[in-house]
Amino acid sequence: MGCRIKLVRTTETAESFISDLYLNGIKIGYALELPWKDNQEFISCIPAGQYTAFIRKAETSKWSHDTIQLHHVPERSAIQIHRGNFPDDTDGCILPGTSKGQNSVGSSRIALDKIMAAAVDAGIIFVEISEQSK
Repeated sequence: MGCRIKLVRTTETAESFISDLYLNGIKIGYALELPWKDNQEFISCIPAGQYTAFIRKAETSKWSHDTIQLHHVPERSAIQIHRGNFPDDTDGCILPGTSKGQNSVGSSRIALDKIMAAAVDAGIIFVEISEQSK
């Protein structure tokens, strides 16, 4: 069956993008990314699109927790879904949360734990990022 993570970007400011976050078709919260700045490393979100991903174990990354890492992001590397609440917590990665504020998400640990629980035995992880229809 796999694990499907979907972000629908809804709100962009000069500091962030906030998305609705879905897990296997069910809305579980929100995601925070940096705003679009031509896919530049460390200061931009990644291009919208479809990606596969894998669980990156804590022992192999700078984080003290497992993350979801996307495969084959154009001109980028080590793009992950990991804990964090504010734009300063991401260098182009995706921060999940159960609530949202101005340029922030809340309860990131809870949201990531839900994603990890669904992904751990999923076999394949799909991540889809899209812009809200206008």
